[in-house]
Amino acid sequence: MNYELANLIINAFIALGTVGSVVFSLWAAVFSRREKAKVHVSSVILIQDQAQEQAINITILNTGKADFRLSWMSINLNNQTIQALPRNFKQPLPDEHTIFTPGYRASSILNRSSLLSMINQVKINDNQQISEILKKGSITIYTTLGSRFRAKFSDEFIKYFCKE
Repeated sequence: MNYELANLIINAFIALGTVGSVVFSLWAAVFSRREKAKVHVSSVILIQDQAQEQAINITILNTGKADFRLSWMSINLNNQTIQALPRNFKQPLPDEHTIFTPGYRASSILNRSSLLSMINQVKINDNQQISEILKKGSITIYTTLGSRFRAKFSDEFIKYFCKE
């Protein structure tokens, strides 16, 4: 076998290995620092002064390795995006000054009446239609860097929400 040909083949494999390791390192560096979170929506009962009130609990958990800050939240119903305002909440989500470090969890309590008024904005008022709208709907939370975390309304949540 020709020594020059063997040397060329070995150098080609070494170059491919070097390029592959650089590409993998860049990929790992970029994607390991992405913002990742889980958003969960559930019904809760609030008890104040011996009165019960249904509300919506929205929990966000940072499951990634990067810190992030929340920017705003929207509720998507019937192909319409409605921005949730602070007055809609009994307990709002943390503002953009709160840093969500990896593993950090925060909860927010949205008034049931606020969600109902948002549903009424799309001209729906019976439980069957509300159920259909919520099945297609979702809550989206945005970070200051533009990432979006979305949670669909679960069947259990919809059933409980439409029960009252």
